[in-house]
Amino acid sequence: MNHYNWDGDSSPDESLTHYEVEHHMNPGEKRALHYWLACGHSAADTPPSRYLKACGIPDGWDFLDVYRLEKELDADTAGMDSLQKEYYLRKYFGEDIGLNDPVQEKSSLHEEHASDRYSMMKRKLFWMWEFICSEDLCDEAEEYMKDHKGQETPFEW
Repeated sequence: MNHYNWDGDSSPDESLTHYEVEHHMNPGEKRALHYWLACGHSAADTPPSRYLKACGIPDGWDFLDVYRLEKELDADTAGMDSLQKEYYLRKYFGEDIGLNDPVQEKSSLHEEHASDRYSMMKRKLFWMWEFICSEDLCDEAEEYMKDHKGQETPFEW
């Protein structure tokens, strides 16, 4: 059963028509509203929100208000990673985020990770060379390295 009639004073079709006249909608918004209504909700009901769950939905908001905000924030955060998205949303909703920019923090974490990886690879190379020499394979290893000096490694990055 469709619940277009949220005020009880008019027929469901009249109520929907009245709502659509009062609230100018694009075709996508109309489809979303009709789907919401077909699921048994009223246009005055507020749907759950991915973005407003922490701070709550403001009084007086209806389906269309929440739907439009969700679409706007989806577009604004498209292409952002989760850290950037969290930073943007916290700033959007007026949370005091201080001076910590996650893009800068992520960059420094990436550099720290790369430095750790480089140190690990140097240690691994040292111990591999130590093993080669302990097995009396140094001359063969040197010859092999000369033969392959200019070649790229399979996973070079």
